[in-house]
Amino acid sequence: MHKPPICPGRHHVTNRHRQSPGHHHRKKRQQQLRYPRHDQRDPVPTLKPRFPQKQRKPQTTSVELFIRQRPVLMIALQEMACHNVNLVSPSHQTAAFVMALPEAVKSGLSIPIVYNCGGYESMQTLNLIDGIVDIYMPDLKYSDPAMSLRYSNAEAYPQIAQSAIKEMHRQVGNIVVDEKGIATRGLLIRHLVLPNNIAGSVKTLEFIAREISTDTYINIMDQYHPCFKAIEHPLLNRGLTGSEYYAVLEHAKSLGLTRLDKEDLRGHWL
Repeated sequence: MHKPPICPGRHHVTNRHRQSPGHHHRKKRQQQLRYPRHDQRDPVPTLKPRFPQKQRKPQTTSVELFIRQRPVLMIALQEMACHNVNLVSPSHQTAAFVMALPEAVKSGLSIPIVYNCGGYESMQTLNLIDGIVDIYMPDLKYSDPAMSLRYSNAEAYPQIAQSAIKEMHRQVGNIVVDEKGIATRGLLIRHLVLPNNIAGSVKTLEFIAREISTDTYINIMDQYHPCFKAIEHPLLNRGLTGSEYYAVLEHAKSLGLTRLDKEDLRGHWL
C-alpha cells in the first residue's frame, strides 16, 4: 500500500524494504544518535541551509535502536530527572515514536514530550501526534519564499511552516510554566535574525502577532555567524549588527509581543 510522504516540501517516498537510507539517511532499522540531556544535545537540521550554525560533531556515540528500545530510553531520561523528552528534528521518525510511546507510558512515563523541529512539518505528521506532544518548539526561519529558495532550497517553507505553527498552537496553546518556571505545555517559536533582513524578521513577527497570539513565547536569536559556504554569499558573509537585532526586538514589542526569551534565561525554561 502506498503511503504519502512525511516531508511536506520534498515529496519523496523511500523503499524501506530495500533498506534505502532515503533523504534523511535513516535505514529500516532506525538509528538514533543519542539520548543525552538537554545541555548535551546537538540538533540535526531538517533543511540544508547555506549558513549552518552547528559545526560540532555529536558528543555521543551513534547507537542503533529498535523501536522496542525507545521506551527504555524515555524512562531513563525521566529517571535522570530530565524535565522532558526532547525530540530533536524528529519528523522522519515520528511514526516509530508514536508506536513506542504506549509502552513507555505503561512503564510510568509522565514528563512532557517536546517536539523540537525546524517548522517544516506536514499536516499528516501533526495530525498523527495531536494529543501526544505537550510542547512544540519550532523554528520560523523565513517569511519570504524567494529567500527561502535561495538559501535553503525550499521555496514553500514560509507557507508550510506558518500553517504548521498555526496547527501546533491550536493543539497546545501558549506556553504554560509550573511554579519553578519550567514549561509543561504550549508553543515556543524560535527565530534567527539574519543580516540584511534575509530572514524577513519583521513579517515573521507580524505573522505571529496576527495569526498566532501576542502571548506567544518567542526566542529571537542573535547568534548568527558566517561559516562554511555562507562566506561565499555577499549578503551572508558578515555577522549580525546590534542595530539590526535590536530593531527586530523593538518591532516585536511594538506589536505587543512581550514574552520574549531573555539572554540570561535561555535554556532555563526547559
